[in-house]
Amino acid sequence: MSYQVCIIQSDKKETHQVEAGEELIKVINESGFYLPNYCGGQGLCGKCRVLLKPAPAAKEQDQELLSSKELEEGVRLACLHQVEDNIEVKIEEGGDINILTGEEEVSCSLNPGWQQINLDINEPELNDQRSYLTRILANAPANDIEYKALDQLENLVAQNKNSSQNKEWGSFAGIINEDRIVKLTSATKPAKLLGAAVDIGTTTLVFYLLDLETGRQLAVDSAYNPQKKFGADVITRVQYTQGNPEGIEELQEVLVAGLNEGLAATAASIGAEVEDIYRLSLAGNTIMLHTLLGKNAEKIARSPFVPLFSEQLTFRPQDLAISMNNLGEIELLPSISGYVGADIIADMLATGVGSASEYQILIDIGTNGEIALGNEKELHACSVAAGPSFEGGNISAGMAALPGAVDSFTIAEDDFEFSTIKGEKPRGICGSGLLDLIGGLLEVGVITDSGALAKPADMPSYWQDKYLELDEVKALELFSSEEGQGGREIYLTQKDIRQLQLAKGSIRAGVEILLDEAEISYDEVGKVYLVGGFANYLDPEMAAKIGMVPGEVSDRIKQAGNGAGAGARMMLLNKALTEKAKSLQEKTSYLELSSNIKFQEEFTKQMSF
Repeated sequence: MSYQVCIIQSDKKETHQVEAGEELIKVINESGFYLPNYCGGQGLCGKCRVLLKPAPAAKEQDQELLSSKELEEGVRLACLHQVEDNIEVKIEEGGDINILTGEEEVSCSLNPGWQQINLDINEPELNDQRSYLTRILANAPANDIEYKALDQLENLVAQNKNSSQNKEWGSFAGIINEDRIVKLTSATKPAKLLGAAVDIGTTTLVFYLLDLETGRQLAVDSAYNPQKKFGADVITRVQYTQGNPEGIEELQEVLVAGLNEGLAATAASIGAEVEDIYRLSLAGNTIMLHTLLGKNAEKIARSPFVPLFSEQLTFRPQDLAISMNNLGEIELLPSISGYVGADIIADMLATGVGSASEYQILIDIGTNGEIALGNEKELHACSVAAGPSFEGGNISAGMAALPGAVDSFTIAEDDFEFSTIKGEKPRGICGSGLLDLIGGLLEVGVITDSGALAKPADMPSYWQDKYLELDEVKALELFSSEEGQGGREIYLTQKDIRQLQLAKGSIRAGVEILLDEAEISYDEVGKVYLVGGFANYLDPEMAAKIGMVPGEVSDRIKQAGNGAGAGARMMLLNKALTEKAKSLQEKTSYLELSSNIKFQEEFTKQMSF
C-alpha cells in the first residue's frame, strides 16, 4: 500500500507517492528538502520539527522535546514517524545558508604542473622524414604523449593536408602535464586549461574554479554537503555505517554526486565544461576524505582513533568517478591525525602558522574544534569535542545561519537590539548571535560568572520581566509569539548557557594545554587566527569576554575566513607546496586529549566565564 506525501517548504511544494512504513525523515531528505538533523535521526536533537496534517499521535520523545503548544498544533519530530496515511508535511526551516566562501584571490607562485604552449612544426620534406610526433616533441617540454592526444594529432594533420605550403606548416597548441602531452588543438582554437579546488566541509562544499595558465580565479560556488541527511556531524555519519555495510557506499555516492554537481555548475557559470578541468585539489577533515574514497572510518571513531591513511594522495578522476577531464589529476592534502585533518594543513598554508619565526595559534571552531600552535621550528596540535552549539545544535532556539536567524545582539540593562539574516522576523539564533547574547548578558549581570542565570531580584528590571521557568528550567523570553516568525516564542534557557560553556570551555582548555606543551606564555604568542564560517562572523571581543580565547591575546586575533579553501587553492596553483604541506604534517606533534588528565582539569576550570 502507498500514500501521498505532500511536502511544503517556503515556496517549494512537491507530492510523492510513498510506500507505507517509510521513514518520514528519509522521504523528506531524498526529496531534496532541507531539514536540520543534528543527531542523525535518533530523536535526540529536536531540530527536525515538521507540521503534520493530520498529526499522528505524539511519541515519548516528541513530548520531551516539543512544547505543549507545538504538540497541540501538530508539530512532530520527523525522525520518529513513518508514513501511515496521506499526509501534508510543512517544514519551517528553509532558505540558503550563509556559507563562507572566501572569494578573494590567493597569492602564491604559479607552478601547477600544467601548461599550454604553442607548438609550431615545419611541413615534412623528402629529406626530413621525421614523424609528426617527433616534430611536436622537438618543440615541446615533453617526451611522451597520451593516446587520446595522439588521436588529436592525427586529426590535426589530416585537417592541414590541404593547407598552402610554407615554412610554418603547422601551428598547434598543446596542454602538457609535467613531461607528457595531454591534449592537442589548433593554435587558433586553444583549449581551456582550468583547475578546481574544493573545501569539503562537514556541512558545506565550497568550489573554486581557476585558470591554471594565469592563476586567476574565475568562479566560486557553494552548496550543502549532501551527506547532511545522514547526520550533522562526522561521528553520527560513521555511526550510520556501523552494522550497515551499504552505508559506506551511500556516503561516498552522495558526496561524489554533490562534488560532480558543484563542479559542473561552477564550470557552466563561465561557459566552460568539466572536461576543461585538469587539476582538482581537495581539503577536508580526515573522516570526510575517508568517506570520499569509500573507506571505512569506523576506526577513527573509537580508540586509538587511527585513520586508514593520512598521507597526501593523488588519483585519476575515474578512480573516484569525479566529473572532470579523465586525464587530469586529483590531489588530496595530507592530514595530521584522525581528528586534525587536511583542512588544518590548508589553514596553515593560508595563514603561515608553522612557518613564522613567532609562535602563532590557529583555531578552527566547529563541532570538532581543531587547534594548532607553533612556529617554524615546532608545531603542536590537538582536537576538542566542542559540540554543535556554535552551529545551532543542542540550543533550544538554535539554528544554522539561515534567513531569520538572529546573528547579532547588543545587550543593555533596559533593552536589547538585534539583527537577523536577510532582515526577516526572528526564527531562531545562530552561533554568532548566541555568543553576543551570552556575552552581553554577562556584562549586565543577568548571567553570573559561574554561568547561572542570576536570581530575578538581582537582574535589571527589564530582564526581570523576561525571566520565567519552562518545565522547571530557568529561561529568558527573548521574542514573544507575536515577535517570532511563525508564531514561535524564542527563549534562552539555562541549558543553552551550559551547552555554550561546554563548547567554549573545551576550546579554551585545548589552547591552554598547547601553550603548556610548548612551554610558552601569552606574551610569546604573536597572531591568533580564527578560521571557518562561524569564526568569521563572531565578535572577537565577545569570544574573549566569554573566555573562549584568552583575553591576554584578544588584540592579536585575526579572522582568517575560509582558510581551508584558500590553502586548497594555493596547493592547486603551486605543486611546490606539496613538500611544504608534507613538512607541516611531519613536524606537527599531535596531542591526544581524550585521556589527558591535565586537559580534564583545565576544561573544568575553563567552564566558568
